[in-house]
Amino acid sequence: MLSRVVASRATRAVLSCRNLIGRPSTNTRLWSVFSGLSATTRAVSQKPFLQTACACSKICACGAHKLTQGDSDLLGFLNDEIKFEKESAKDVPKANLFKANIDGTSVSLEREFNGERIVVNFDLNQNVNEDEAYVSENESDNEKDEAQVAGDIVSYPYFNVDIIKSTGQTLQFACEYNQGVLPKAEGAENEEEELFQIVNVTVLKSSEEAETKSLYAAETENFDPNLYTMLLNMLSERGVDDPFAHWLLEYSTALEHQHYIKFLQDLHGFIKQN
Repeated sequence: MLSRVVASRATRAVLSCRNLIGRPSTNTRLWSVFSGLSATTRAVSQKPFLQTACACSKICACGAHKLTQGDSDLLGFLNDEIKFEKESAKDVPKANLFKANIDGTSVSLEREFNGERIVVNFDLNQNVNEDEAYVSENESDNEKDEAQVAGDIVSYPYFNVDIIKSTGQTLQFACEYNQGVLPKAEGAENEEEELFQIVNVTVLKSSEEAETKSLYAAETENFDPNLYTMLLNMLSERGVDDPFAHWLLEYSTALEHQHYIKFLQDLHGFIKQN
């Protein structure tokens, strides 16, 4: 059975001068460290963190050091967290059919097919990041709790697929994953539900038209089922099929993890700088 907890990037631990404020999130990377609660994957390496008093009283009396006690505690935490995240990081899988181009958080995957350009685009900042723990029905309660704590952050991308003719005319598909279908626990039965779905479809006279004017995007929710199936087949013939969806999720998740580690390193450098 899949146990899933939403990993909100917007949730953050908030420190006050006297105490910690607010309710703990179920999947905040830093909250559990500050409060001593159990952590999910990206904070599971950490020890309970002591609550701090007002930071203004913790500045070194000599005046030569600018770090507060809270800054020093945060640096210690980041040292451990960066080490843990690097140890748990997975290699970014290589693309077989598509050539990848990465610009910051923007990712473009491109290939040629039958005189057409097939381009898959997504931005890591628009991904939905969830903590997904695989729990077997045969496991004990303690094992289930441990599995939930040791779940992996899975980064589901929203992605566009552009089929571009030699004339520049473009058929654009906006797609999203059916979360909970991917990934599956080992030995789980296959379901009929597709791994991803087409949200809407747009016909462009050129690949640049979408940037210059508002265009109608046909929502697939009310499509004739036969039309929707044929559009899925159209994508599948061009390499955007279930195996590609599996690969894309692993690729997106590994890339997102790299960016998270880089964020921790940048945060560490900022706090450390005098």
